[in-house]
Amino acid sequence: MPTRCAFREHLIEVSLNLLKDMGGHFPRECIKDNVLITFPANVLFSSFAQTQNENIQPVVYETLRSVNTLFQSEGRPSTWDQRKLEDFQSVVFRQVSDFKKCALRNRTRRETSSANNSTVQLKTYFKKMGRFLEEKNYSSC
Repeated sequence: MPTRCAFREHLIEVSLNLLKDMGGHFPRECIKDNVLITFPANVLFSSFAQTQNENIQPVVYETLRSVNTLFQSEGRPSTWDQRKLEDFQSVVFRQVSDFKKCALRNRTRRETSSANNSTVQLKTYFKKMGRFLEEKNYSSC
């Protein structure tokens, strides 16, 4: 019987803290550029509401994978703390790699249609975010 992939909560907490610290506060001069790209929160709520942990795993993996891809791009605001950015990328990459290895071992496990729908919504969200960042040349705004 396949085992569930465990997320390292500590690493998720570390990556969130690094993300918060590397960019600092939202710059006032960027308020005019504040664009609403709404995170599909329903994917998290529907996945967490399931009685089994199976549905949340693909959602967390897709989020981490997409964040990893987003931060691998060449353009980055020069105002970001580069050391913290590198640490953040390393922690996220490690989480993606660990989960990918575990998912390959458990390949027989089928995702539910709810999980598939959630990952599609996440992919769409991160594609929009990536296009927006490209359009703005990855400025700090």
